[in-house]
Amino acid sequence: MTDGHLFNNISLGGRGGTNPGQLKLHAGGIQWKKQGGGKAV
Repeated sequence: MTDGHLFNNISLGGRGGTNPGQLKLHAGGIQWKKQGGGKAV
């Protein structure tokens, strides 16, 4: 069994426009990693 789900090429909308990146769902919560080497949130 895998430890989570990984979604690529997801865009989040915000005040700064859309932010393409990668969304990972796992037992510890949700992790968002911005595309292009941005910091994980």
